[in-house]
Amino acid sequence: MNEQACLEFLARTRWEYGFRCPRCSYRWSWRLKLGLWECQKCGLQTSGTSGTLLQRSRRPLTDWFRAMWWAASQKNGCNAKSLQRLLGLRSYHVAWEWLHKIRQAMALADQELGSLKGLVEVGMAFIGDEKTAVGGRKALRNAKVFIAVGTIPVAHFNSGGCVRLQQVMDFSVETVTDFVFHNVDRHRSFVFTDSGEEYRLLRDKGFIHKVRRREEKPGEPGPTTLVLPHVQEIVDLLRRWLRTHRGAIRPNYLQRYLDEFAFHHNRRNSRDVDTIFYQLVEGITHCPPANSRPADAP
Repeated sequence: MNEQACLEFLARTRWEYGFRCPRCSYRWSWRLKLGLWECQKCGLQTSGTSGTLLQRSRRPLTDWFRAMWWAASQKNGCNAKSLQRLLGLRSYHVAWEWLHKIRQAMALADQELGSLKGLVEVGMAFIGDEKTAVGGRKALRNAKVFIAVGTIPVAHFNSGGCVRLQQVMDFSVETVTDFVFHNVDRHRSFVFTDSGEEYRLLRDKGFIHKVRRREEKPGEPGPTTLVLPHVQEIVDLLRRWLRTHRGAIRPNYLQRYLDEFAFHHNRRNSRDVDTIFYQLVEGITHCPPANSRPADAP
């Protein structure tokens, strides 16, 4: 693919149903040289990259497409060092910025899958170096994460259900309720949780809420069944996956790593890299421009 072909592909992905002016939403335009479109109504000139995560990028689009294809095909996670070697970039910081932009696109692509339906387990975990916390839970440097797991397979990807992960500031009733409300379809789902008080408002919000409690057998110490087995499986997988980054993840960027994990996990059984790549391109073109390297970036 050359530069012009990449630009055409971006434009078709961005305007799937035909050109739409970013300023006035008019649908007719003139095609100009240098890959520009001019609105016939307001005269605004725009390109396939303006208003997207690729806006003002100085690198060729062919490099971006190579990076997105590589990210789509990585089942065990991406890292900036590998991307730097792949593209021959001089700066590690550039590769780091690119990878975080791609993770933003992954988050948007997962939103397109819609809310979780059917049997859904909802739980919480602490991510980081373990230490004992109040109430017997495991605290991980105060990195609090909510997990929602659909236990019904997603036919499109032939997987065992989708997962949603969100980093939060606290495990309050309001935060839990808001997370479930935005990630679970309350009309077509059964929500399973443990007996924590954090979930007490779910029924008031219209969810069918089922509480699971630990069971113990006489003569056997401790619980004999997992309350939320699918949530526990995701927590174990996530912790092992995060260890591959060798402690390089800062709390400010944890959500982007969670988005990457969820993106690949939800497509773990899919062999159609073309579809995954197309969803990444969609996410790139539909995300607004953003500064992916704050002041405390590495």
